[in-house]
Amino acid sequence: MPPKRRRPVDSKTNTADQMEGKLVFKRPKPSSNSRIFMESHATPSKKPVRGARNAGKLAQLKTMPLEVFYEITSWLHPLDLLKLSRVSKHLREMFMSKHSEALWVAARRNVSGGLPDPPSTINEAQYAALLFEQNCQACGVGRSIKVDFSFFVRFCGACYHENVMNGKKLLRQFKGLDPVIFSMMPYAAMDNYYIEDPVPKTKDNTSCLRYYKPYFDAVAERLRRLPAGSDEFEIFVNEMRAVAAEMFKRNHDMHMWLDRVARDKENQAKITKREREASIKKKLIEMGYTEADFPLHDYSWVNIMRQPRVLTPRIWTQVKPQLVSLIEQKRVRDHQAAIVARLKTLTRQVKSHYEKHILEVPEDERPWILPLVDLLKLREVDNLLKQDESTINLTEDNFRSIMNIAESEGEKFKATTEAKLLSQLKEIYHLHDDDIFSIQTSATESRDIQLLHRATSVFERGSFSRLEQGRALNSFDGLIEAYGRLDLRFKNRPPVVSVDAVRMAQLILKTLGLPEDLPLNELPTTFSCGCADPSLSYPMDFHQLVQHILEETKYYNDIVSDASSKGDPSFRPQNNHDLETAKMPFIHICADGPRPAFDFGQWRPEKTNRRTLYCFLCAKFVGSWEAHIPSFDFITGEEKRFIHHVKTKHLKEPGPDDLINPQDLSMYFKQLT
Repeated sequence: MPPKRRRPVDSKTNTADQMEGKLVFKRPKPSSNSRIFMESHATPSKKPVRGARNAGKLAQLKTMPLEVFYEITSWLHPLDLLKLSRVSKHLREMFMSKHSEALWVAARRNVSGGLPDPPSTINEAQYAALLFEQNCQACGVGRSIKVDFSFFVRFCGACYHENVMNGKKLLRQFKGLDPVIFSMMPYAAMDNYYIEDPVPKTKDNTSCLRYYKPYFDAVAERLRRLPAGSDEFEIFVNEMRAVAAEMFKRNHDMHMWLDRVARDKENQAKITKREREASIKKKLIEMGYTEADFPLHDYSWVNIMRQPRVLTPRIWTQVKPQLVSLIEQKRVRDHQAAIVARLKTLTRQVKSHYEKHILEVPEDERPWILPLVDLLKLREVDNLLKQDESTINLTEDNFRSIMNIAESEGEKFKATTEAKLLSQLKEIYHLHDDDIFSIQTSATESRDIQLLHRATSVFERGSFSRLEQGRALNSFDGLIEAYGRLDLRFKNRPPVVSVDAVRMAQLILKTLGLPEDLPLNELPTTFSCGCADPSLSYPMDFHQLVQHILEETKYYNDIVSDASSKGDPSFRPQNNHDLETAKMPFIHICADGPRPAFDFGQWRPEKTNRRTLYCFLCAKFVGSWEAHIPSFDFITGEEKRFIHHVKTKHLKEPGPDDLINPQDLSMYFKQLT
């Protein structure tokens, strides 16, 4: 059913026109887009059946003495008087007559915040309807929130756009009209613009602002009938400016009142919230709860406690089950948090005892002890620590049971690790259980142990490759020693067989003329590489040698595979660590002695402030940034490494043209593309 249209409140003496400074202007025009018109054309719904009326409830008002009736109504709110005036025709005639103005004035004084007096253009009833009801004064539809206290009008959204327009659009309707008209009226202000700002002056008005159309039309009709520049013209302009200033001042005063009312309402709401919260807490404490039981940071709790409504018995009956439920939920959360805290305390105690126990274990057995991180994940240990909601005390018996579990799991870890490594080695060596080893073992040494201790059995510590001076490759004994030195929290990644390193170790032994299944303890201890790289330590052990040749081979393979079609093949670097194609062996078994000699020549690069320079010869070969180009840091003294690189990889004497900085290298690659 379409909304009911409520007509603006009128008195009997009020006409259809309004007066403002002796200026007559028309009523606002209702918009055809207003909800009252849009919904009136919709399909009408069935009229609801009205229930039984409260007949006779106000019959005593007819017999009540007027003095008593007026005394009662003088204590009412203006909105209550409006509603009472609509009860019957008799009451409407009584409250809308001039004789009842004193009642409206008394009711207006009951409003908080010091409500200003109404303007002379509207009566008290119209003033109350404008302030305390939300009916559009053009179409009568409800929920209209756009109010302008300069003209004391209220509009819905559609009627606002119908009656409030841009100054330029209004001026075009009156050709030749003097733009001074904008300084003769207030512009439309449908918000709290004037609460903090001073009262604006009409001389600052422009055509870009919005104005009330009925008032603008009335002023324009009067203004264009007066000769421009005449005394009557100037007098009218000054009079209207004075009226506009007074209207601006009135608008400011009304918004100041609204601000006072809003602050008073906010302060009263704060007081009500505090009283409500105190009343609820008092009732909960009487029920046996304490302040510690209250979930003060729970959103639902805060939402119930801090509503600006007085706690009545009916409201308490509604919110009591919700509050009790929130308290019980907090108790459950607190109980779980206490269990977690006790579990953390027990875990710290286990860690302290466990670290002390590790120091008492022989060093050769430490690598196989289960790490604490993995120990705490075991079901048996987890159940023990969570027994009786973690209320147990960590006694010697408890810790001994944990250590028994750790030792048992450590043995499993050892057996699993050895089996995994052996399986990987047998797959690489293509061995089976019935294979015969060329190196005979003693009766007490199994062939599996011999396989783990081969010189070519090279293992990798996975993520631990950079924990100890960059040494990533180890023998089996070296691997166990490294795991013993590493922190316990790093042991959750098992070792693996390095396939590339095994292949390279086999090739090195073949180059040296040694058997492939030679045990590591029968291998010479020190080696040297004929490349005489100045960055290498000297002498090297076998695994350092393997890693060095792997890195050199990887450099060559990467730079060749990444070279683009724009590179120059004539600058292809040499693979001087290819054991299969080398014309002469460059790996030597050496004893302690001087480093292999290398002729670095007399030329040295000039000192530079640039930290990183690149090999221009390698850059010409690859022809793109996408490949890894060797770089050299001359600030830390890598001049000899650059000279060694050019002589061994490019087989030429180095010079200044073989170096390039990053900016010039970027420009070089751009020119290639």
